[in-house]
Amino acid sequence: MKKRVMAGLLVFLLVLSMTAAGCGKKSPQETEKTPSSGKQTEEDINEDTNDKENESNEGTSDQDGKPEDTQGSGQDALPLCEEKQTLSFWFVWSNSYIESPNETPGAKKMEELTNVHIDYLPVASSEATEKFALMLASGNHPDMMLDFGYPGGGDAGIAEGVFVKLNDYVNADYMPNYSRFLEDEAIRKDTITDSGNIYAIYAMATNNFAEPDAENPWAGLMVRRDWLQDLNMETPVTIEDWEKMLTAFKEEKGAEAPLMIGSNGIIDGGNTIGTQQDEGYFISAYGILSEFYQKDGKVMYGPIQPEYKEYLTLMNDWYNKGLIDPNFMSNNAGVFMPNDYSATGKTGAGRGHFIASANFFALNGMSEDEDFFLQGVQAPVLNEGEVAQARNVNNPVREAFAISTSCKNVELAIRWLDYQFTREATLLNYYGVEGETYTINPETGIAEYNEWVLQNPDGYTAVDAHYLVGRGQGVGAFDYTKEFQVQDDSFFEAGRTWAKDGISLKLPDKMSMTAEEGSRFNSSYIDIQTYVQENTVKFITGAKPLGEFDAFVDGILAMDIEDCVALKQAALDRYNAR
Repeated sequence: MKKRVMAGLLVFLLVLSMTAAGCGKKSPQETEKTPSSGKQTEEDINEDTNDKENESNEGTSDQDGKPEDTQGSGQDALPLCEEKQTLSFWFVWSNSYIESPNETPGAKKMEELTNVHIDYLPVASSEATEKFALMLASGNHPDMMLDFGYPGGGDAGIAEGVFVKLNDYVNADYMPNYSRFLEDEAIRKDTITDSGNIYAIYAMATNNFAEPDAENPWAGLMVRRDWLQDLNMETPVTIEDWEKMLTAFKEEKGAEAPLMIGSNGIIDGGNTIGTQQDEGYFISAYGILSEFYQKDGKVMYGPIQPEYKEYLTLMNDWYNKGLIDPNFMSNNAGVFMPNDYSATGKTGAGRGHFIASANFFALNGMSEDEDFFLQGVQAPVLNEGEVAQARNVNNPVREAFAISTSCKNVELAIRWLDYQFTREATLLNYYGVEGETYTINPETGIAEYNEWVLQNPDGYTAVDAHYLVGRGQGVGAFDYTKEFQVQDDSFFEAGRTWAKDGISLKLPDKMSMTAEEGSRFNSSYIDIQTYVQENTVKFITGAKPLGEFDAFVDGILAMDIEDCVALKQAALDRYNAR
């Protein structure tokens, strides 16, 4: 049983950290132990998608996405069609115990109610980039698909005849359930392109299916609370507090790497090139981030600011004092602290995932210290009373799901997608079938898992079992509060703490460049990013003296960083004008 507990919790930690989430096909979610289905060749794709197209029925819309005269009324009327229809659906999904969402009681019930069979084409996230590219290249596409990074974005997908333009469908007549989410202006802006096109239907995070609602941060800074208590120290707030705490961790607790940081000298949460995910722990105390950020609507680049030198000075000082991991270049803890450090007392602070907080390591036998406890803390600031303005962010607008021009019944696909935003579908997707896997609390009206999940007869943990009741994540309304029923509340305290920090320095998650801009940006910025990361490490370790910082900035300016900033600015301006 302990092995199942460990598998469930560790897998959950892994998948929630991924940017393109999708529950379902290979365990509580996805794990490195998941058997690969093998590389998908163009022949595989052609055979699969041709089969799906042959099963689909002739539709009621033309290829540019304009509905015919028949009005899409009665969206809540079930079934959605008189004769059984089939739609194919490509998305990221993993589950260790079942091969398809159609094996779950929730999916079976949904098919019975809608009279629509979904031919799921699930892929593991580790293979999704390759398989998405192969699928696009094949020219044969499923009816509905997760957009896993279409080159040039949604506008290009429409222009190149791959995605159906959905503007004429996303309204109260055709999609009343989805449209209610778009009444929030901030939500609406994140579901359209800069050109005003609607190329996809977005999954939405909700709190008990009430309104669109961002989850608390999944990750952030954590410190050993049990060590703080032993040392009679308060939770650190300022940079000065952190230095005192890290010194005590080194001298009193014997930590060889008191603070873990990323191999690039930053704790950024795994920010990748060209994205807006920089979380900027410690560096945000100086009012900047390690890459692109904004102040009052103006895009700026952190490494050319004077404050970047202040951050480097701090890290260099802490490196010399033994307060940060001396092997940070190889340990790379910019995303998560390695278990062999955090669980063994080699470190006392770093970035971690909420599910590995609290007493996780002691509970699962990974630490011999019964008092082991990782506490989520806010990002440090220079002065008490200040609040850091960057952190991990979960946008309520989630993954984008497009309808392909290969779909022969666009209107049915639209109706099925809209149904996913009803309370009934949400319960089927996340709680299963009433009476079998959950009940409704008569006082609160909230769905509550029953003994099939909480005390599973087949020996699954509650964490594992609740991934077996329905399709789970994917298109539709996502009820993140379901996790509260299968995890101890202590694991969620960290997220509530991290949510207290601000996000004003961060660029909008859904702003985007055109294909031409992206190509131009990458042609310069890939080299700039490499140059910055290499020199940042040298400044921190002392391999390069801080007196050469001005020359370092001149080097960045000579590599056309101003053009990169201008491209980011143009993207931000277009986003704000949506």
